[in-house]
Amino acid sequence: MHRAISVSVLALILIGWCCLSRAADTDPLKGLTQKIEAGNLTGRDLAEAYMQRGAMRMILKDESGAAADYDQAVSTAPKLADAYLWRSFGRSETGDFQHAVDDISQALSLGLADEAAGYYFRAEALRQMKDYRRAIDDYDHAIALDRDFGYAFIGRGEAKTDAGDEAGALTDLTQAVEDGGAFYVSKKWPFRTTPYLALLFGNYLVESTPDKAPPQAYLARGRLLLQMGKYDRARPDLEYVVQKDFQNPDPWLYMGLENLATHDCHEGRYDLDKAAELMSTPVATLVREHQAFIDKTPCKGDLVD
Repeated sequence: MHRAISVSVLALILIGWCCLSRAADTDPLKGLTQKIEAGNLTGRDLAEAYMQRGAMRMILKDESGAAADYDQAVSTAPKLADAYLWRSFGRSETGDFQHAVDDISQALSLGLADEAAGYYFRAEALRQMKDYRRAIDDYDHAIALDRDFGYAFIGRGEAKTDAGDEAGALTDLTQAVEDGGAFYVSKKWPFRTTPYLALLFGNYLVESTPDKAPPQAYLARGRLLLQMGKYDRARPDLEYVVQKDFQNPDPWLYMGLENLATHDCHEGRYDLDKAAELMSTPVATLVREHQAFIDKTPCKGDLVD
């Protein structure tokens, strides 16, 4: 999945699962393995057990083990759309976006209960492949099926940004920001963009409605406004994301570029240094990657080491 499981979400999953595991006096993988090997499960139930174990193995960075479990889920229930969808998640997490697209296409052809989410996940994978036209088509399908699918508006806005449709992107991303937190919670499909939470925890978790749109909506619009040269409009969006998601290097990076563009060279360099620290990469690498933008700023000379 493009919306890869963040470090904070991983921590939440592991802490929560471990709490449940202590109550059962077992560890997550052992419990799932016992459940699978007991021989009492067949068909969909067995496939879902493999999907659960695959999800946990992905979280624990056992990518080969997860891939094997997802393959077992598909083999166990070859007509189960969710099995292909889950295998696509594992493939996306490892960067195998083409095979992820193939799996989601198969899931859609078999009939996903949440069809809009299927198109959304395929669009996310296509966008990672830089196939923006097909990605936008899939986001269109997702939105046509659910006009209140906030994350699909973010994704389509980002795809339009990268495809050069700045006006269309700004329309999507402004709606993504201004429609608020309710735009991101589906009453019918809780955890629709993070289904591993529902699969692993079942009824232990309840999705709450946030007060505002998620930080990624503000980040996407801030990046677009920066690209359009609308620096004063980009700043509030980027500042909000830095405050809310300060361990994410991207808002620091774009905030740094905004500061460079508005002649706040010292702050710009500080922000770029912070982004580089979070990325574990030299700041010179970030400068090279964004050289064309930096060369147009009044701070170009201040970044020469």
